[in-house]
Amino acid sequence: MSGGIRRQPGCAATSGAIFSPIRAATRLCRRGIETLKIYREERLFARATHLQEEWHDAIHSLRVPATAVVDIRTLGLIAGIEHSPREGAPDARAQEAFVDCFQNGLLIRLGKVGRSGSAMTGINPMKWQTR
Repeated sequence: MSGGIRRQPGCAATSGAIFSPIRAATRLCRRGIETLKIYREERLFARATHLQEEWHDAIHSLRVPATAVVDIRTLGLIAGIEHSPREGAPDARAQEAFVDCFQNGLLIRLGKVGRSGSAMTGINPMKWQTR
């Protein structure tokens, strides 16, 4: 032992503290239980079910003629939007959409999927409310 650090098999030790897998698992379980309590108290699944139809309608309203939207798919409060790439700048449209969504409170993930090779995935923002 050196510098006051006790080493035990299977543990990562840092100066003055011991972190064992068992202690970490206990903390994670406690956090998980607290998260489940919040889900129950805030009725998050019931609220998600209530918002789902309005969320789907809002997302699918983006599919209008003469836009770059190729396909829209929704499941629960998750939406995937595939758009056609811009000629000569295939990622420009996705980057513009990312910035616009972020500035309006929605974080999206960009990916190279679908027929066009360019799609966005977004999850309903926490502050979104039903009308």
